[in-house]
Formats: sequence, structure tokens, C-alpha cells
Amino acid sequence: MVSRMGFPTTQATNPAIFEYLQIFYNTRRLRSALGYRSPADFEEDRMEQARLRKFNVSALAGEAHPI
Repeated sequence: MVSRMGFPTTQATNPAIFEYLQIFYNTRRLRSALGYRSPADFEEDRMEQARLRKFNVSALAGEAHPI
């Protein structure tokens, strides 16, 4: 990324590198602690599981349409 963009100074590269690492790389990189999933995929799975648990609990309580 850095070599293709041609930054005028080293200080000019810092915000671009920080943005790449924090916004793209760290959210997409697979992590062994998360079962070799990316943090974005892990969070998506957790939200889906929470939604399903809430639906199942609501269904058991006899609610017609859980929120």
C-alpha cells in the first residue's frame, strides 16, 4: 500500500498506515482465539446467536412476535 501511494514524507504515511491497520487489517485478519475467524465475522455470529436466543426465549414465553 505505502509503496504504491507515493507519500512525500514519512510523517505523511503514518495516518494512512494507521487507517489501514485499524479499519481494514485488524477487522479482517483471522484470529486463532476466535476460532480462525475475523473479528467482524465473530461479532456477526455472536449477534445472530443472541438474536436466536432471544427469539427462542420469547417463543417459550408465548410471545407472538419477539423484538
